[in-house]
Amino acid sequence: MSKLLLLNLLMGAGLAYAAVREYRQDARTFRVLAAVSSLSLLVSLGLASQLQH
Repeated sequence: MSKLLLLNLLMGAGLAYAAVREYRQDARTFRVLAAVSSLSLLVSLGLASQLQH
């Protein structure tokens, strides 16, 4: 389970980085990447919460 959490955190961080790089070029792509990144990081929080119980 912790490998899944790490993978999800890396994916969320990578998507956030891509969104920041895309910010000045295409606003629509930025919004999509930012939304997916946020969702991924929220799932990571949920997984981390489950690991603690």
